[in-house]
Amino acid sequence: MKQGKKYTNHGKTSKNNKRRLTKFKGGRKGFTPVAPTITLPNPEKSELKYPTMDRQMSQYMERADENDPTCIRVEMDNGKRLDLDAPTEQVIFTYGLCGCIATALCIEMTNGEKMVILTHSSPLTIITASLNLHRLTTEVTPEAVKNAKFFILAPGEYEQNTEGMWELKVKQKNEMDLTLLEITTKAIGGENTEVERIAYSESQVTGAKNQGTFALFTGKGGKIMLTVENNPSRAVFP
Repeated sequence: MKQGKKYTNHGKTSKNNKRRLTKFKGGRKGFTPVAPTITLPNPEKSELKYPTMDRQMSQYMERADENDPTCIRVEMDNGKRLDLDAPTEQVIFTYGLCGCIATALCIEMTNGEKMVILTHSSPLTIITASLNLHRLTTEVTPEAVKNAKFFILAPGEYEQNTEGMWELKVKQKNEMDLTLLEITTKAIGGENTEVERIAYSESQVTGAKNQGTFALFTGKGGKIMLTVENNPSRAVFP
C-alpha cells in the first residue's frame, strides 16, 4: 500500500487559513486580535436628579422634595427645627450658601430631648437668623438645657499663620454678625454653650460636588454628625 505524502507547510500559511485571516483585521498581512469594548457602569455617572451633588446629598434633596418628615431642607433666609425623636436616620440641611451664613444650634435638654435648629441667611439679613433661632426655641430656657453647641458656617479667606502655613479662616468683615449670633444662642442655651466657627471657600470649582452645602444627621449611638460640602462627616454632639 502506497503511503501518502506526509503533510507539512514548513511554517507557511495554508490557503484555507489565509481565507480565514481575511475575515479579521489585518487581512492577508496577518492576524491582529481586537479586544471587545466593555463599558462598566460608573455609579458616580448614574442619572441623578441633582447632578451638582453626590449621591447622598441628592437623596437628601429628593427626600425633602417628597416632604419626608425625617429629612428637612432649609432654604435661604429661613430657619427650621428638627426634633431628634425617630429611630431612623434624621437629617437637616441647607444648600447654595455661596457667600451666605448658616448656623446650627444643637441642644440636649435635661429631660433627654434633643433638637437641631438650622438657619440660612445672607449677610444682609443676618438679623433674620437671630429671630429664627428665638422663634424656634420659645419653650427652651437655659436652666432646662443640659448641653448646647452652636456652629457657624461663614465665608472664609486664606490667612498665613505664624508657621507660614495658609489656613482658611472666617472673614473678619463678618465679625459683628457672628458675634450677634453667638450672643443670641447663649441667651437660649446658657453661657456654657460651646461655639465653633467653620469657614468655607466661596470659590466655585468646576465639576466639584456639594458646593455650598451644610448638613447635620443622626449617626450611630445617637451622635449628631456634621458635614460641610465634600469634607468627611464627623461626630459633633453631644
